[in-house]
Amino acid sequence: MRSCGIPTRSRPPFTFDFHEFEAVARVLVESPVLAVRGDSKWKTLGELVADAKSRPKGITVGNSGVGSHTHISSVALFKAAGAEVVDVPFGAAQVVPSLLGGQVDAVLQLPAALSSHVKSGQVRLLAALVPARDPVLPSVPTAREQGLDVSLEAWRGIAVPKDTPKPVIAILETAIKKTAESAEFSRACEKLGVHPAFMPAEEFGILIAKEDVELARIMQLIGLKK
Repeated sequence: MRSCGIPTRSRPPFTFDFHEFEAVARVLVESPVLAVRGDSKWKTLGELVADAKSRPKGITVGNSGVGSHTHISSVALFKAAGAEVVDVPFGAAQVVPSLLGGQVDAVLQLPAALSSHVKSGQVRLLAALVPARDPVLPSVPTAREQGLDVSLEAWRGIAVPKDTPKPVIAILETAIKKTAESAEFSRACEKLGVHPAFMPAEEFGILIAKEDVELARIMQLIGLKK
């Protein structure tokens, strides 16, 4: 699943989608995580899901806005669990303060926004929505480990307008590869809690198209696609 400035699937206010662009390269990936306050009664994803099933729409889960990667991830996670929660969209800067302030019971967020609060004990991470444990978060089990087959790794990449000459794309791809595989870029990513993950243009284009199909399905569940 993507997290970038180009919508793979058109939604308001956008009137275009990824078909208007040519993929150049994937640059990095992030691990969406489900988090609760440090004093929460839920110690595991299973406990939260069981509680949500026992009282449908009784638990609120914050995200970074309608149609955002974190919103889509939350919908996918709780649909897979067969539990109904109330998704609460915020501006990105409001998500974590709303969790800490008790306005929501949990949040689906990317790790960088939560790291300092996790270290201080104010926030507990229950699950990472990635294929395998994140090396940056070795103590956080994946949703798959806990019985829910949901993996929605967030990626960020570079694209250019459609019909950009292939030689230009090749030059950009080479430059991005050099940067993404550099030690300096790796150190910068580590500070942000993300991972360098270069993928060349052709593979990246295939990934975008493949994930667009799943994205369309989830957006229909959310009500963003008719």
